Amino acid sequence: SEAGTVQRRVEALSREAAAAQALQSSCPGPLRCFGYGEAEMLAAFPALAEVRDALPDTQDVRDCFRLPCQKSLAWGCHVEAILLWWKCLSGEFGLERPSHVWILEDDAGYSGPLLEFLGAYSAEAADLVGTTLRPVEEDWVWREVGSKAFLDLVPAVARLRCAEHVLRFSARLLDELGRRCGGRRGACAWSEMSAPTLCRSVGLALAPLRPEHLGSIYAFDGKVPPHLWEHICFRAETR
Repeated sequence: SEAGTVQRRVEALSREAAAAQALQSSCPGPLRCFGYGEAEMLAAFPALAEVRDALPDTQDVRDCFRLPCQKSLAWGCHVEAILLWWKCLSGEFGLERPSHVWILEDDAGYSGPLLEFLGAYSAEAADLVGTTLRPVEEDWVWREVGSKAFLDLVPAVARLRCAEHVLRFSARLLDELGRRCGGRRGACAWSEMSAPTLCRSVGLALAPLRPEHLGSIYAFDGKVPPHLWEHICFRAETR
């Protein structure tokens, strides 16, 4: 199943991180899996119902949520899913909250040492680090997919969007997003637009990922055959 595939990928990443932790004692500690569903998201962020109602009634959008499998709101509303985990971190898990959090989609790959990648941003003070940050285009299909509070808060001409494959959030931004998105009048939206737009609207800072960390097929529909990925990972010039 899809859930089983994601679980195996998380476990593989956990093993890699555990191996790195054995070599470098400063690595963060416990590795946990956090499960959630659409029901938990709607309970914590009731305004997501308005986001669902705002989805364009087109065949392309219906297909997005049905093919190749049925998808929940979490497919397009990552921010609220992340916020559920953020709340659980110091609650159910009883862990100290970090100053920054990296969010990697399960099909994002990095061909070099992961710790070197993370260390490259240790002095970066921005609250949201990502890539392809730009104004929302007039013909972008998700432009008006937001709750009333979000659409009223930020006019269309001031909305931003970014790629979500790899993002770094500051604790300050996550706390602010929690305040903005919560409640029946929460400012929720399609998360490619929600995170950068709300970050900018509250006066927090955004910064890009470094060009040397982005491959030529860093895209939502980018694909690398398994045999080529192994080749990339072992060549010095592509690590």
